[in-house]
Amino acid sequence: MKIINLTLRTAVAVLLIPVLLAGCKKDKKVTPKEEEEEETFTTEILNIVPQATIDSLREWGMVINEGKTPPSLEGSYYTDNSDCFFDNSSFVNLGKWRGNYTYKFYDQDNEKLTIAIDYTIDGGSDVAKGVGSFISGSGDKFSAFFVTEGVSRGIDYKSLTIISGRKTADGIVDWTDLLRITDKSEDPTGLLIDVGGTRIFREDDELATLSSKAGKRNLSIEHLTPGVSR
Repeated sequence: MKIINLTLRTAVAVLLIPVLLAGCKKDKKVTPKEEEEEETFTTEILNIVPQATIDSLREWGMVINEGKTPPSLEGSYYTDNSDCFFDNSSFVNLGKWRGNYTYKFYDQDNEKLTIAIDYTIDGGSDVAKGVGSFISGSGDKFSAFFVTEGVSRGIDYKSLTIISGRKTADGIVDWTDLLRITDKSEDPTGLLIDVGGTRIFREDDELATLSSKAGKRNLSIEHLTPGVSR
């Protein structure tokens, strides 16, 4: 009887091993809810800026804040000390200053994670329209993404603009923005920067101040004037 009992116990133990192992594997499985929580950007953002591109832009110094709970940005902000600290285009503008802009953020939807922007600037010869505007971030940090199509010096182009910063009572701290050309028509004399050309600007005094000024045109039109061409 002892031999039979020992054999039965051994058999039961062997049968329990795969059950226990299966239980361990099941515990490690990531649930759909957990996978959703791990996503840091919306599908719409990743469709226009793949994660690999985001990683490259960050390596170049562009601040890109992730998350799905951005702060409220509605209001107008004035930038007057933006200088170029990264430029991989054929017309290198490192250290050069850009014109002054007033940006108006409005129609922010934190469920759809979309936002609209107007701007004002003196002069400019670009004509464009935005075809996508999305926002990410959490706490007081944000990033806004804008896909644009336009014409500069008679040349059609498509571009990506990203604006990042941290919302405060005085305005937006750590204002950083980026222009990246994604496509353009024939440009035999090289009037516009090359496809893939990227310029990153930083507000030198680190603050885009709250302003009562607000433009009535889309960001995409003249904001790109100092960025797309020479």
